[in-house]
Amino acid sequence: MIASLNIACYPALPFHPILATLPTHCFYFSYCLPLYPDNTSVQGKPLEPKRRNITMKAHPIIGLFVYTFFWTTANAAIITSNDITGDNPSLEDPYTSGIINASSISASGIGRGEGISARTASDRYNASSWSTGELDSDEYFTFALDADDGYQVSLTSFTYTGQVSSTGPTDFALRSSLDSFSSDIGTPTGTGTTIDLSASEYQNLTDPVEFRLYAYSAESGAGTFSINDYEFEGEITATPEPQTLALIGIGASVLLWNQRRPRMLMQMEG
Repeated sequence: MIASLNIACYPALPFHPILATLPTHCFYFSYCLPLYPDNTSVQGKPLEPKRRNITMKAHPIIGLFVYTFFWTTANAAIITSNDITGDNPSLEDPYTSGIINASSISASGIGRGEGISARTASDRYNASSWSTGELDSDEYFTFALDADDGYQVSLTSFTYTGQVSSTGPTDFALRSSLDSFSSDIGTPTGTGTTIDLSASEYQNLTDPVEFRLYAYSAESGAGTFSINDYEFEGEITATPEPQTLALIGIGASVLLWNQRRPRMLMQMEG
């Protein structure tokens, strides 16, 4: 039936990895559009353009747009973590042994600010010399993340477990470099918790971001606070490339032409 119609086939779009994954019929509907300039007939019945038929042929194009735009999206998962094991890991700054990173991201491990001192302890990153008063901007544990070139990271949460000595700090604050460490994020505790990082400012990050976990209001400078393990959860996606955006633009033009064509044909036949 289709073979008896007059068909106008449009040149294939520039190559894109997404095209290799699409079914063959998507290419037919995207590039091959039936024309009826001479009222072509099939089995003696005249064919008249109908808007619903043209609309059906546009559906694969819409699917192509959606698939192309989101094809690199991954489900939220652990993007970096460390169980912090071994003898006296806090003597290293930063501590990176045992760190597990997802592909396409770099992470610094855990480090400490210059205002606190490493304290020996096994299977945890331990420190003392925490402020006995207000928050001190030099007293913190630090974690930094950086998506590889061509990728972006969208964060979901930060989870950790901690440990505080009897004379250690009692107040805590998590802040980020995105606002120069000026605003608190969530409600961290000495024993650990999960901090929500789903806010818009932590999405689609292409530049490095640092998080600092501050501790203060210690009973004594000899009191300790440690991180026993931690993980950041989120998703890493490829940043849109110029050729991807061009593909979407070309497809949108074809879709618009499809929607206008029935009216043009009706005017021609009228």
